[in-house]
Amino acid sequence: MSVTFRETMAGEVSLLEPYPDGLTRRVPITFTVEVTAPSPTAFATGATMTMAGDVRVGGLVESAPLAGTLRVDVLRSRELEYRFHFDGPPSNEGKKPEYAFVGRKRVRLHRLLKTMTWLDGTLTRDGRAIGTATLSFSLRDLPSFLRSFSLA
Repeated sequence: MSVTFRETMAGEVSLLEPYPDGLTRRVPITFTVEVTAPSPTAFATGATMTMAGDVRVGGLVESAPLAGTLRVDVLRSRELEYRFHFDGPPSNEGKKPEYAFVGRKRVRLHRLLKTMTWLDGTLTRDGRAIGTATLSFSLRDLPSFLRSFSLA
């Protein structure tokens, strides 16, 4: 019996590469994913779950489908690890850049609310780091997040 839920996180990416004017920019990033766990016990065993959804990165990707994994291991490593990839719009030469995001929530009991709602990560393009990201889960989304859980 699998478990699915939906989650939205939003924040900023601090780009490592300067824009043509020489200034480094912070751009918005938002992703919404549907996560599928293989079983209800997966949340306690560190199992890897699949996820699919949509991502937006200001100035880079207007809206793109994403695919990846979520590893929830709060008992042993106290981490949730998000990994997903997506394609950017084609360049003038017709090549689509390949983007990837890897981020972790490091769960701490004495700061449970903050550590379960903040995600730090790295954004790469064609295998090279282009920015560091900080995203958060809005507590205003908590009711819809809880309602999104379902068994299949």
